[in-house]
Amino acid sequence: MSISRFIVIILFCNVYLIGQSQEYINFYPWVNGGLSASNWRSDPDPQQSGAKTGCIYSDVNIALSGGAWQTSNPQWAYNLGGMAAADGFGMKLGVNWTNVNQTVTFTITFRNAPSGAITEYPVDFSIFDINSHVCGASSLNRFIDVVSVVGYKADLTTSVNPSSIVPSCAQNIVTGNSVKGSGSCGNSETTVAFNTSNTVARIVITYSSGTGDPASLNCAGTPPQLLAGNDPRAQEIFLTPFRLTSASSSAPTGITGTTSICSGNSTTLTATGGNSSSTWYTGSCGGTLVGTGSSITVSPGSTTTYYVANQGLCGITSCASTTVNVTSPPNAGTSGSASFCSNGSSANLFASLGGSPSSLGTWSGPSSLGGGNLGTYNPVTMNPGTYTYTVTGTGGCPNATATVSVTETAPPNAGTNGTANFCSNGSSGNLFTSLGGSPSSSGTWSGPSALTGGNLGTYNPVTMTPGTYTYTVTGSGGCANATATVSVSESAAPNAGTDGSTSVCETSGSAVDLFSLIAGEDAGGTWTRLTGSGGTFNAGAGTFTPAAGATTSTFQYTVSGTSPCSNDVSVATVTISSTPNAGTDGTLTVCAGTIPT
Repeated sequence: MSISRFIVIILFCNVYLIGQSQEYINFYPWVNGGLSASNWRSDPDPQQSGAKTGCIYSDVNIALSGGAWQTSNPQWAYNLGGMAAADGFGMKLGVNWTNVNQTVTFTITFRNAPSGAITEYPVDFSIFDINSHVCGASSLNRFIDVVSVVGYKADLTTSVNPSSIVPSCAQNIVTGNSVKGSGSCGNSETTVAFNTSNTVARIVITYSSGTGDPASLNCAGTPPQLLAGNDPRAQEIFLTPFRLTSASSSAPTGITGTTSICSGNSTTLTATGGNSSSTWYTGSCGGTLVGTGSSITVSPGSTTTYYVANQGLCGITSCASTTVNVTSPPNAGTSGSASFCSNGSSANLFASLGGSPSSLGTWSGPSSLGGGNLGTYNPVTMNPGTYTYTVTGTGGCPNATATVSVTETAPPNAGTNGTANFCSNGSSGNLFTSLGGSPSSSGTWSGPSALTGGNLGTYNPVTMTPGTYTYTVTGSGGCANATATVSVSESAAPNAGTDGSTSVCETSGSAVDLFSLIAGEDAGGTWTRLTGSGGTFNAGAGTFTPAAGATTSTFQYTVSGTSPCSNDVSVATVTISSTPNAGTDGTLTVCAGTIPT
């Protein structure tokens, strides 16, 4: 590179670095339309030769180590080493490699104003013109050994390696974030050692050399001098020309993505339009930071408006916004069951759902229910089974469903009412047989007396009280109890009295009152002669008059019973005694001293 060319370069820059001090570096407008005169800002650096303008300020610091660096002559230049104007700015340092191993660190921290906030910007840069040409040196000794690049995020504590390091020379060796030179590249000023890019708030570039003093020098045909002095071991090193990738920013034109979601779900929002990195906020444009990048995935708990601006050299642009509406999921309640008596009344299935179901749902199932969301089920006309309650989801929420399992139970059967009549002194009987229909055998009895015999309901007329006895079969599954009654009555038993007897002489001539022979008899009965003969029997009057030749006779008194009572009888016995016969008078003469027979 010629001295005259160098002078032209310096005149472009108008920026000076004194020793190792920290300076603000002016960013010039790029010819590719990045910045224009209308958005320049003043650079307050008093060491600048006149007011310069630009949207971004950079604090620049160079840490020089060792005496080999010619720190009295570091120069900033615009359009160094044949770079186009679009390449931004760079730096040139001189060094004497005489028997020394040296390191230099070059740091740029990007700010949005002088002493302002540290801000991340996308930066592309290349290492131009390492130009460690040493005339006469062997190829292995002609290059700076290692160039390393590290970036830092805005907090300046999080290191970020370059997104790419692309060596321009096939013999360059890339290891992580470092490039090592080799002997067959870089002899020309226009050689680009490597390209890389970062989105960072601070870039730290370290150059290291272990080359030292070359073994021999042969400067024939080389430039007469590279820096002040004639020592051919003095070298020029063109440090990084930087190019901010977004010289200006336009605002995003909109946001795409689903803007109606169900509570608990997420959606991805993507900024459209603009030409720079995006920054996302809630609350307001520039409010609460919620993410960066062209897209973010959010899961708001309630309806939220999101704002996105593009981050550029001059801060954030205006925002585009969209509102993500959050809808509560539909509530169909929880599943339940309902049991109906097959001949029972209608009821609403909605009442069988658990939880707090919405009233906006619809029912489906084996039968078409009535009552809208109430789901009125009629067991007489509808079919049991599973009925589904569906509440339609909105705003991205799926439908919600719950079911009611409907069963039907046959009603209990107690039969039909009946009657039973017992004789008051008759035998026991079962009231179950007096029920009509087909009563279930699982019922129980209740009434004036405690019946025996379980469901048979055994009634004893001698010890129990007539009246209404109720047979109850307990219902289940929504069915009411079933009842039927048996009206029990008793008929009075007939009483023919007790048996009796008497004895009479056949010639007594007096009538015997048969009623006088029996006791306690009911009136209205009838007499009949069972045995014997002779004499006079008056059935209507109940008398018997003996006569000579009459024989012992039995007479039966019968009182007719009313069903179910049988006739009752008693017997009067008249024993007939014959008239005694002493014969006729007579005489007997016997001899004295004998006993007559």
